[in-house]
Amino acid sequence: MLERYCDALIMGTDLSGLITAAFLARRGLTVHVLDLDPYAKNEKEPDPFCVAHLHSKLFRSILGRLNIPENDIQALSGPESPLQIIFPKKRIDISANPVLFYEELEREFPEQHENLKSFYEMLGRIKHQVETQQLYSLILPTTFKERRILSKFVRSHGLDKKLSDLGLPIKTDAELKSFLMAQLKLVTYAHNETPFAFQVAELLNPSEGEIFSIKGGHQQLKKIFIDRVLHHEGAYRPEAKIDKVLFRDGIFEGVTLAGLEGNILSRYIIWNTHLKRLSDYLPPLWRFKGLKKTIEKIRPAAHWFTAHYEVPLMFIPHPMKENLVIVEDPAKNLTGVNFLYVQLKKKDNETAKISASYLWGPESLEAEDDSFLPIHEKIRSLLKDLLPFAGEKLTLTFPLKQVTQSEETLFPLQDNDFQIFKQAARNYAVYDFKPRSFSDLFPISYKTAAPNLFISSPEILGSLGYEGKFMLGLKVTDLIWEDVKKEKKWAMKLERRIA
Repeated sequence: MLERYCDALIMGTDLSGLITAAFLARRGLTVHVLDLDPYAKNEKEPDPFCVAHLHSKLFRSILGRLNIPENDIQALSGPESPLQIIFPKKRIDISANPVLFYEELEREFPEQHENLKSFYEMLGRIKHQVETQQLYSLILPTTFKERRILSKFVRSHGLDKKLSDLGLPIKTDAELKSFLMAQLKLVTYAHNETPFAFQVAELLNPSEGEIFSIKGGHQQLKKIFIDRVLHHEGAYRPEAKIDKVLFRDGIFEGVTLAGLEGNILSRYIIWNTHLKRLSDYLPPLWRFKGLKKTIEKIRPAAHWFTAHYEVPLMFIPHPMKENLVIVEDPAKNLTGVNFLYVQLKKKDNETAKISASYLWGPESLEAEDDSFLPIHEKIRSLLKDLLPFAGEKLTLTFPLKQVTQSEETLFPLQDNDFQIFKQAARNYAVYDFKPRSFSDLFPISYKTAAPNLFISSPEILGSLGYEGKFMLGLKVTDLIWEDVKKEKKWAMKLERRIA
């Protein structure tokens, strides 16, 4: 059987693990990335996340340390007004300029203007009172001492304070509450209906310059880090299928790929996709019982489903921006067609592609294809309200029902749209947390009972949005690199003794 060897094997393509892969490859380790998505290269693959924090200091430092080409960075630059939130009687443009943003809030929420001004000033104070780097070094504790230090830090900085404690009348003003919660839902993989004040300050603080900004989306970010891995002679294998994970003498040795692909053996294993699949590969040993129990408790509350539409460019109103959130009824839950995230992109000089993403329950992954048709027709109706002259020119292009193919066709001519549609939704899961304290936001560590298995799944720091992903990638990198340096130091001592 064919066997390949590498220093680090990254299973899955979540952003955290790709950052780790890029850093390890740049430092000279051999890195192999397995993309477990069966439709990884399909052009219909949806991209439902509104990516935030392009100008985060942490993210900019990652780009600089990896020597990301300036052209790639420029390709990420977002529009001047990156997000619009549309209510039945309001349209709020979230501007990158704090002054313009406050003017917009004053116009749309005149009765709450003073409250909002105080609220955002308080967010600024909360964010700058907490040393972010120190916090990130303390989260995900694994020992009693580390947990005690984190608890002390949380108490001393008041991190258990909730959004509801900051003075905004969100209990009585449905639009105001929906305005804040809609933004939080866009940038986190783990939602909680009563977010903590620091979460809000970290994710929605306009004084940082840009809130929602990355133009190319989640897939564009992934591509940049995969390119860095390849640039440093790493390997990327799309549409990989794992038959089993190899485990012996207390460590994970690698994986056996399906079919005749053979084994990939590695010193370090990083599980870099949703946790549920990891449980199937863990050995039936007592040491992994706690990890399996934790994984069972963390279940998706919803998934992002995405439909594509096309319309001639001439029907797009000039004030309409590239990223929109449509809330039909602010008093109702932000789910289904009551909470649409709409991305507008030029397909060519004459046609625009509109992607509409909505949150739906995990049971929908097994639903009949026809059950989505009325949902997508309702979305089309909502879009037509924004594009009043488009009429029948606004057409659904994905997912479409499979055309019956001739029985004489030996191989299918194209992938089934609804299979791609549901698989993409499976990849974009959202978890519902009900934390009692700030520490409960991090239910699982990136370390495991095996010394060479690490986890960089989206659930771990999902409640801190993309900032959490950036930090998790660096944490796993540092952990592996410290181990590599110890091995090198030991090898050099051994060499001197032999000499």
